[in-house]
Amino acid sequence: MSDILDKTQQFVVELLTNQLDKNFLYHNLRHTQRVVKSTKELSESCSLSDQERELLELVAWFHDTGYTKGNKDHEESSCEIAEEFLTKESYDPKGIEKIKECIRATKWNTKPTNLMEEIIRDADSSHFAQTSYIETTELLREELKLLGVKNYSQKEWLQVNIQVFRTD
Repeated sequence: MSDILDKTQQFVVELLTNQLDKNFLYHNLRHTQRVVKSTKELSESCSLSDQERELLELVAWFHDTGYTKGNKDHEESSCEIAEEFLTKESYDPKGIEKIKECIRATKWNTKPTNLMEEIIRDADSSHFAQTSYIETTELLREELKLLGVKNYSQKEWLQVNIQVFRTD
């Protein structure tokens, strides 16, 4: 693992462990680690440079850190956190901009515009392909309730999930 990836992992693990509201039952460290794992798997199967793979792994680590500041516009907060950390680490400014573009691509209903954005979007929603999908989606439903976003009935939640699968 490169030095910046190691430092980022340590930073994000500490941040999500110590500063994330415990009501985030789905968008938490476990989710972030799953997205990192899925990102690595997907990027290794594509024709990407080592630099692009590193950028994507950094995106995966940072993509939901903004939830530590609340759930409203968390992608922008994630961009700010990534930029602040990576700037302190003297990371390439052009790389930081690409990372922020990819984080923004994880926003719900955003259409990816390039392969890197497609990879992070797929990795972020890889729970759909897991055998633990039912349990995972229930964590998201409960998280939305606890955060006061929406209290879905079982039937409503089923319809929301069906709609997600029908949407391209």
